Amino acid sequence: MILFALSSYAQDTTHMLFNLKKPDYIGIYFAPETKWIQFGGSMTSLSGGSGSILINKKWSLGVSGYYSFDRNYSPASIKPLYLRGGLASGRIEYTPYPNSALHVSFPFAVGMGFASADSTSERFRGVFDVNNRRDGFRNRANEYVVIQPAIHLEANVIRYAKVFIGAGYNIGIRAGTSSTRPVPSNAFTGVNLNLGVKFGYFDYYLHKKSE
Repeated sequence: MILFALSSYAQDTTHMLFNLKKPDYIGIYFAPETKWIQFGGSMTSLSGGSGSILINKKWSLGVSGYYSFDRNYSPASIKPLYLRGGLASGRIEYTPYPNSALHVSFPFAVGMGFASADSTSERFRGVFDVNNRRDGFRNRANEYVVIQPAIHLEANVIRYAKVFIGAGYNIGIRAGTSSTRPVPSNAFTGVNLNLGVKFGYFDYYLHKKSE
């Protein structure tokens, strides 16, 4: 009778392939950042940042966005036009040793990029400058899927702030185009350099501490 009861209990127990436990730590941060990327074949800067949720100090999940603010950027691939663009991505980051004062992390992002070329014509510039356009028409953008692996060197400055520098390689795949402007198909492909600061609460302990 006892053996039958134990056998029934064992059969009724659900076993999981992945045993997901409640995390010990959670956190959240915002990271303003500047990127120097190969954009249209030459280097330019994109400014923006990311926001992420931290799990057990080591894993973070979030989103990021960047935009090129240099209105005079005109790489050789599209001269005499000006090239503008931006990135919006989902991101994941792994930090093996987050408690070390100086450590590395491995961010990986996948998202959409857009790039458009503006006319350098002086004829319409004064009329349309307030609308952030170079000429007399609304310029539509070429769209790209952009894969962004990278490695960062990060320092714990104070409890609520970290600084980081890094490098990576973007892989841009043209996903569609609504523009007749000569934006290159590999506009987002190339190396990138990163510099930023993380502000947040990185290590909120979820369990009650024993008194």
